Order: sequence, then structure tokens, then C-alpha cells
Amino acid sequence: LHTDASHRFERGVDPALTPAAVERATQLLIEICGGQAGPVVEALSGDDMPKERVIFLRSDRLEKALSKALEAADVTDILQRLGLDVSVQEDGWKVIAASWRFDLSIEEDLIEEVARVHGYNNLPVRRPAARLALRSADEAKLTQARLRRQMVARGFQEAITYSFVAPELQAAILPDAVTPVLANP
Repeated sequence: LHTDASHRFERGVDPALTPAAVERATQLLIEICGGQAGPVVEALSGDDMPKERVIFLRSDRLEKALSKALEAADVTDILQRLGLDVSVQEDGWKVIAASWRFDLSIEEDLIEEVARVHGYNNLPVRRPAARLALRSADEAKLTQARLRRQMVARGFQEAITYSFVAPELQAAILPDAVTPVLANP
């Protein structure tokens, strides 16, 4: 069903806010129209509700990505201040993303958030390290693409035509066709 509500939820409305929204709407109706509120009947399909997102943040992965070791207590504090449920593990953190944080789904998202809150200016600056092996081109070897470019540069054009076939094959495909016979040079 395409409804206003379905479109809002598709675009990232926190499903945990629904009870608060129902209470506020009920309060406004009572204030404006009067009356009494009845019981709330909640009918929801657990299969259609967003699942709890558990993300593991490894301390060695965080240190490698940031090029800096942060204190475990500082990382825990940063993640908790972002509204995340954090539990310290042996090799990192187990993080349960808040229902309203649709942007957090993988470890790299958490690393980005820790770096942002810690401050990009507080991270060391380093150039990316990559070994680039430049291969020398074999000038004696002329590739087909290079040959085509050279021929086009000299004014030649490429014509792609139907293939020449043997008379027996032609007769098998089109037995009544009258075809020109070419001499094979």
C-alpha cells in the first residue's frame, strides 16, 4: 500500500516514536475536542518491524583506520553520547544502533562517527601508502587497439562486412539465393 505513512516510514521515520506520537495526538484531541481517551490497542507485525542492528567495532580496526590508538573509555563515551547502547568486549565494542540512527549499519560507520566526534583535526595526517609497480610497455609489441588508432590517425577507415562463406555453407543456409562468386586471391 502506498500511503503517506508508508512513505514516511520508508524514508526513515523512527518506529520507536509511534507510541509517543499516539499519546501526543490523543492529548491534543482531548484538549481541543474534549472527551476521554479509550484504551490503546497495539497491533503490529514483528516481521515487518526493523530488526535491532548489532555492530561489532574492533579496537585494532579502529586504531588502524584512525592511525591512532584511543582509550577504550573515550571510545565508549563517544558512542554512548551518540545515543548508542555500548558494551565493552574483549577485542572491541558491541554496539546496538539506536532506532533513529538509520545511517549506522557496518563497522566503518562507527569508525567514521568516532573520528568525527573525536575530531578530524586530532587525528594524525599521513599519506596513503601504496606500492605502485609501473610496468614498462613493450614497444615491440603492437596491440590491436594501438594499431587501430595508428591506422585511423593516418586516414584509414575500418569496414566491417559479412564474412565470406563457402558455397556449400551458403547453399545450406539459403538454397535458392543467387550470390556472386568471388575469386579467392
